[in-house]
Amino acid sequence: MKTRKLLAVLCVLFVAFFFSCSENTPPEPKLSSEAKTTSQSKTSANPKLSKVEVFNPIPDQLQYGTKKETDYVFDHFSAKPGIEFGIGPLLSQQYDPAILQELHSYWGFNYVAIVIGNPTTVSNAQNIFGIDHTMACIEANDAGRNVVEFNTNNGLSPTTYFWAYYTDEPATAQNLSSYGLDSFENFVHEKRPYSLFGFGDVTRQEIGNYITNTITNSLGQTFPNPYPVSPDFVMCTKYDGENIP
Repeated sequence: MKTRKLLAVLCVLFVAFFFSCSENTPPEPKLSSEAKTTSQSKTSANPKLSKVEVFNPIPDQLQYGTKKETDYVFDHFSAKPGIEFGIGPLLSQQYDPAILQELHSYWGFNYVAIVIGNPTTVSNAQNIFGIDHTMACIEANDAGRNVVEFNTNNGLSPTTYFWAYYTDEPATAQNLSSYGLDSFENFVHEKRPYSLFGFGDVTRQEIGNYITNTITNSLGQTFPNPYPVSPDFVMCTKYDGENIP
């Protein structure tokens, strides 16, 4: 009899202890599956979600504990549409197609100026930039006229046009008169009516002596200019450490 009472007491205590422990033990949290998304884009942005573990996810909302990261990897520069963004590489660089390709594809230059005299430089410019985006640098003399009219020394057919023809420092280096430059400009426009013509020099005064109706000499004296040049563009050469008058 005593044995039965003892067993009954022990059963009551065991049941009470079991329910007491069950009430004080919190439910085990359930982990949601790890969230990881990656995307590849043709642009330089590469958004991605980091790998995290979250508790009690809320449907249709950003999960608590989720960290969103966006990485931007630079790709290349690009000129705005309609902008003529050009460069005149060193002569040695014009022979290296890898350098020209970098200037075009990475730095974003869409026009290039090259010195005429070797078919290699012309071919590199044609393959990378296109002849219609290439400016031919020539001297305003008979050799330059042959380049304009016959495409001599550049490997192109006589009917191929450059985007522009440019002659540098007609006063400083070539010692051309206003008549000489005006005559050369007319020749270019006659032979290549769809191309531009331009020139550049060291000072504004030297440029002005070509494009205005007056010529000013070093003493400040002015003379009529019967042959003013009408270029499509002009450029002023500036050397390091030099002030342009």
